This record gives sequence, structure tokens and C-alpha cells, in this order.
Amino acid sequence: MSALLAGCTGASAPSFRVLDASLTSETDDGYVVTFTLEGENANGFELPLREVDYRLELDGETVFTGRRSAEVTLAAGSTGEVRLPVSVPFVEGRGLPASMEYELSGRVTYVLPGAIAELLFDNQIRKPRVGFGERGVLEGG
Repeated sequence: MSALLAGCTGASAPSFRVLDASLTSETDDGYVVTFTLEGENANGFELPLREVDYRLELDGETVFTGRRSAEVTLAAGSTGEVRLPVSVPFVEGRGLPASMEYELSGRVTYVLPGAIAELLFDNQIRKPRVGFGERGVLEGG
């Protein structure tokens, strides 16, 4: 089995950074912040992204944890964008602050090329993941 996996060891994990964090909607109950991640694939082959597990902290407090389908394939030697929406309920008596410090962190699961890698992935034996994390300031209302 180790000989079958040897072909996958030359692959580099993709890297991710936050391109944008913006308030995309607001209701009486809360608001939605959409984060745009840029993924970079330095490999000479495409990398299908499968899932993103992510967590958002605002002003040091965890306000969201979730999972979503990435719905993106990073082309060989290229970049691509993944959008992560986060629904944040208002705390009673407080509206949307003018600005908030955020920390977005998570892991992206991706599939390596080849029939064996896909078989291992589909059977939950080998699911490559890479983490990301970034801090910044989100401008509110």
C-alpha cells in the first residue's frame, strides 16, 4: 500500500488567505458576513476542494462554527476563490457595531489526483486537509 501512496507525496498542499470580509446583509435578527478566501495551488495538476470547516470569532467571542461544500477546483498553478457566509445573530439590546475584530480559522479538505487517491478519500482512509487562519477588522454599520 505504501508504494501506491508514494505518487501522492510530491504534492504541495494549497494555501489560503482572506481576500475580503464584508457585511452582505442585515435583518432585525442579525447580519451575514461573507468571507472570500483565495486558494493557491502551486502544483502542476488541479486540486478539487471538497469541504471547509470554519469558525469565526468577533471581538474574542466565538459566534459561528460550521461546514460547507467548497464547490471549487483550483486549476494547476492557479488561484481560486471560496466564499464563506457567516450568519451572526444580534445580542439583545445591541445592534451592529461600527467595527469588530475578527479571527477566521478553519480547514479545507481537498482531493489529490488519481484513482487510488480518490478511492482512499471516498472510503475515509486519507482525506488531505490544510488549515488557514487570519485576523482583521470588519467594518460594520
